Amino acid sequence: MEPVAEALNVLRRWQKEGFEIAIVTGRPPESFEPSLEWLVKHRVSHDSLIVVDKYSRFKTENTMAISLDELAVRQFCWAVEDSLPMAEYLAGHMKVPVALIDCPWNRTDTDHAQVSRCKDWNAIADAVAVKNGAKRR
Repeated sequence: MEPVAEALNVLRRWQKEGFEIAIVTGRPPESFEPSLEWLVKHRVSHDSLIVVDKYSRFKTENTMAISLDELAVRQFCWAVEDSLPMAEYLAGHMKVPVALIDCPWNRTDTDHAQVSRCKDWNAIADAVAVKNGAKRR
């Protein structure tokens, strides 16, 4: 699977602007190494890869994975998400602004002021720029 070209461009720009990029996934812990290899192979800008048991699907004990409670104590200035329940968790529980990528599986309504639905990565870049008081370059 190839990465989304616009995502690569936006992530590179954010990294050049000094943002620390954490890729957070709900995939099982055994997917860590293959996921990291894919990120490196496709030159996806990132500073860390974090495996989180987002949906209580696997155990985190004795793995590098963390629980939602462990995620909740971390600080993020914004998030990009494709899962509506996770976007609402980030916005509501962690008080993080979220750019929700518009996908067929997340098209139910959300009423959270911290969640902005975005049609693509260029719209995400625009939404993040507005949240940070800047205009997209």
